[in-house]
Amino acid sequence: MKNKWVLGLSLLLMAHTVNAQGIDRVFPGQNRISFGQLIRNTFNLSDYNKSYAVVVGISGYNNFPDLPSTKNDAIRMKDFLINEAGFDYVHLLTEERVTLRRLRNIMVDIMPGKVKSNDRFLFYWSGHGVTRKLRHKEWGYLPLHLSGSEEYGNMVRMADLSDWDELLSAKQTLYLLDACFSGLVGNEIKGYRNETIQQIARPSRQILTAGLADEVAIAGRAFGGSLFTTAVIDGLKGEADTSSKRFKKDGIVSAKELELYVKKRVAEERGRPRGGRKLSPMTPTLLSLRGGPGDFFFVDKRFVEREDNTVAHNTGVVGGSTPVSNKGGVQVINKDPVWFEPDMVDIPAGSFLMGCDPARDGECGFNEKPLHRVSIGAFQMAKTEVTFEQWDVCTAAGVCIYAKDHQGWGRGKHPVINVSWHDAQVYVRWLNQQTGKRYQLPNEAQWEYAARANRQAAYPWGNTIDCSQANYGRYSGQCGGKERTEPVGSYAPNAFGLYDTVGNVWEWVQDCYHSSYQSAPVNGVTRTTCDSDKGLRVLRGGSWSDSSFSVRSASRDYYDDGDFNVGFRVVCSPIGC
Repeated sequence: MKNKWVLGLSLLLMAHTVNAQGIDRVFPGQNRISFGQLIRNTFNLSDYNKSYAVVVGISGYNNFPDLPSTKNDAIRMKDFLINEAGFDYVHLLTEERVTLRRLRNIMVDIMPGKVKSNDRFLFYWSGHGVTRKLRHKEWGYLPLHLSGSEEYGNMVRMADLSDWDELLSAKQTLYLLDACFSGLVGNEIKGYRNETIQQIARPSRQILTAGLADEVAIAGRAFGGSLFTTAVIDGLKGEADTSSKRFKKDGIVSAKELELYVKKRVAEERGRPRGGRKLSPMTPTLLSLRGGPGDFFFVDKRFVEREDNTVAHNTGVVGGSTPVSNKGGVQVINKDPVWFEPDMVDIPAGSFLMGCDPARDGECGFNEKPLHRVSIGAFQMAKTEVTFEQWDVCTAAGVCIYAKDHQGWGRGKHPVINVSWHDAQVYVRWLNQQTGKRYQLPNEAQWEYAARANRQAAYPWGNTIDCSQANYGRYSGQCGGKERTEPVGSYAPNAFGLYDTVGNVWEWVQDCYHSSYQSAPVNGVTRTTCDSDKGLRVLRGGSWSDSSFSVRSASRDYYDDGDFNVGFRVVCSPIGC
């Protein structure tokens, strides 16, 4: 009987372990070289070896509201750290697997034995935060899946993080807390002291939290989960590596740069039109846990050549590498605009009716309905289509294909033609490498919003068109003259200052083609799934060869390759440029 009882208890315990919801797993790094080797090869620093992380995520609670929108945030962070940030070891712990006993086991017993003095350590938490007011003081807590609403003994205290951190001999530590509460341990970081890799690589202990007490962390489908986590990941991918009076664009993202970027991103999203609704306040805050002159940092892989893991050292335009300069032994990305960059125009945020309205646009095409209102955030768009002059620089670098100008029409300021959607993507990636910016093709909503320029009419200037206003109708017989493209900017711009959104060449946009606007996004995002297996992409604006019907602002077409009447232009977000 005793043996049967022991066996039954063992089976019961095994069943409990198997059925527990969540993940408790270590993920080894996927990199050919460690973070330390990357830093040594890139910046000639021998101070670092490996990067370790503990990533914790809780979205389901017994006594707190569930956080379904953030369910995958911890997994997203783990994937970024392993696949893109060069981390050597990530322990992922989620949902019911997150217990005080297991956390203490990892942070007190396991990590201190692994993390050495030349390593760095990152702790990420996604879940609720609680502020407890006691003895005229605020205390911060992180509740677990089973924690009662006032059961503070079954929560992680801010003091726990401080105690655990003292057990780690890491050179740098960073605690990313995607939760809103007060009672944080640590002190405010004053000033902007870090300017070179040698300075930020010194010891540091820091905490970056999503918000303060009485604030609500922002999350939703539009952000793919939590806005804080999305902004952190985007920032660490390079968006936070901004050039300003405080910092130089140098291929490095420091914790202070990350805080500034996340604050800017939150402010930008809160200012975006949302049908009268406004997002809750959120104040990302960076604190120093135990002092230290350094700043936890990441390396933007765009600035590291993947073949030999060294920073590009040329000063010209070569292949896919990035122009850099050397200042005081520290290699820095050149921030000055290069001559082949597009001339950009600021497009303000707003909303508009996308698609065809017979009362506004006249006759409608079959693929231009239903009419739907779309909200667009501010962005920048190139004044003109990309020219042969700009494209040929990429060709000379050995990256882009040679684009034919078709029957000797001319190159130079003529819009590049005979390039496919995929060719345009190659050019955009190369342009980003050369400039350190974030250019891309416009999505379809951005394109139509910019082309209309706040005019409720078939064309940017009204409901009629003649041959003095645009290059169109050369095949249809509506306009005489040569059947060819014209140099960009040959006709008057629209109210936003954009040239040739009517005619000249069809322009690729980012979206997959759908034969209608049924279920189209209303927040100005790209449609990335196509309604056929052919992967057709959208074209907008019409061309020199098309009739007046095809060059209306509402007009849409699609194709799968380049042609003699197809080109493109680029856009950039305010943060990316």
